Amino acid sequence: MEINKVQQLHREKQNYVSQKPQSVKSEKEERPFVRRDSLESASAMDSGIRLSGNLPENKQLDLYEPSREDGIDWDYVSFRMSSSVSLEAGNQIMRHVNSAVSVYVTTKARLEEHYAGQEEILSQKTEKLDHMFEQFKQRTVNSWQQSVGEFYEQLGNKGIKDRMGANLSAAIDQQANDMEAAVKAGRFDEAKENSWQLLEIALDVSSLEEEQNGTIFHHPVQEGEDYYSLNDLQAAGTAAKEASAIKAKILNLSRDENLEIQMTLQHRKLLDLLEHLTAGKEMNSIIRQSMKTFMGHISDSISGKQGEQNERPTKRPASSFSVYA
Repeated sequence: MEINKVQQLHREKQNYVSQKPQSVKSEKEERPFVRRDSLESASAMDSGIRLSGNLPENKQLDLYEPSREDGIDWDYVSFRMSSSVSLEAGNQIMRHVNSAVSVYVTTKARLEEHYAGQEEILSQKTEKLDHMFEQFKQRTVNSWQQSVGEFYEQLGNKGIKDRMGANLSAAIDQQANDMEAAVKAGRFDEAKENSWQLLEIALDVSSLEEEQNGTIFHHPVQEGEDYYSLNDLQAAGTAAKEASAIKAKILNLSRDENLEIQMTLQHRKLLDLLEHLTAGKEMNSIIRQSMKTFMGHISDSISGKQGEQNERPTKRPASSFSVYA
């Protein structure tokens, strides 16, 4: 109700009371106004507007507006969703995703509880959070494509950069849905009742345990060729990181450091890594074939390096590449 309208009604009420005969009980006595510093309620009647409660002084009418103070540290939320992925961190894509998703799910649950029944403000706050999460997802996908995806693309896997990006985006959404469903199902009620920070930590720890146990995203979002799970992508990132480190180490060696022996040692190290990766059939095949191609390129680079020094090529190490097949 507008302030001037309330004041007008108040003046009319005063005039009406002052003009009534004293023998008649005044309306003020029947419906007393306790104080004149606030308005408690107003209701429509057949004869007009009935006011009850306290009337405000001039310019002192406070209209109710739900609080927008949510108690959330939005700078912290933004910070937790601000990182990207590099080739050197390709083996940590699960940690990267789960860390941000746990913040997103916790913040969303907090907003839903704080603004229960206040759909307009909840929608605005959730939209802000969703926008931050979408930016995180895009930044993660783009940086993955330009690092790990590009590594495999250059090894002859045409189109894999885009396929990895699409699958990573779907896997992030799926992880967010799974975490949110777990919270709503009451799985983390004990942590939630203690504090929101503890809920975030509990979600993060739970995802880490699932990662270590190999139970997180064991299957891709969709079955079939060209669909990779988050576990598949981490396996690919792990192999790419190791291969990049091998390349840097070998190509920086001098002739005196016996390149053939170092090549063989690094080759065996890579094979051992591949044996312990837990990728699905499709991704496992891509990784192994790519590593075979990669080691071939490294061997050719060494031969060219030694050829420049000796004016004659050096044959590849004796270790066979057949184990990649």
